[in-house]
Amino acid sequence: MKTLIWPVAICVLLSGTLSGQFPPDVILELVGGNTGDEFGYSVAAVGDVNGDGIPDLIVGVPYFMYPSATFNPSARVYSGPTGSTIRIYELPGFGFAVAGAGDVNEDGYDEVAISFPYDSSHGVNAGLVQVFDGHSSEILFEFYREPRDVLGYSLAGVGDFDGDGGPDLLVGSRSAPTDIHGAGIVRVYSFPPSRTLRRGQRGGGRGRAL
Repeated sequence: MKTLIWPVAICVLLSGTLSGQFPPDVILELVGGNTGDEFGYSVAAVGDVNGDGIPDLIVGVPYFMYPSATFNPSARVYSGPTGSTIRIYELPGFGFAVAGAGDVNEDGYDEVAISFPYDSSHGVNAGLVQVFDGHSSEILFEFYREPRDVLGYSLAGVGDFDGDGGPDLLVGSRSAPTDIHGAGIVRVYSFPPSRTLRRGQRGGGRGRAL
């Protein structure tokens, strides 16, 4: 009988050097705690979510390799200076893609964006993107697309893309409403997310991480 052992993943924060001649220093190391949790499948800086003036980070833990009835897929926010857990978001499919969304509601705390591209609540594989208040963890925005759009395959905060003074969000989809199978699509959303500012096609398989 063959036993399969899945690795426990590690997320490492590095600090660069001025000369560029030496490897960057490890200033923070976070380690997954369960077999096959795929800790670090997605990572992003999220700005300051706890008001201490120092940027924090979010880590995706999707449990793709070794689904468990005990542990739920999640996205976890950690303190930048200490590595302590600030908040855990647990929902089916969470951890696939994560991003810092900027201070969307202008309350002084940065928000986080989390997606599940294969969510079928609004149609088969329509996808789902949720933006959470960094301070209260309440859902500020939630949006999805047509069936099989696979919205949220990748996420990235892009700052003020349209010059309206607020942060915007870059969202990749694996599919696109074209005749080209798997062409992919990239959309930039301005909050509220009902308006698509830019749309660009990408070849199938591109845009896994932004």
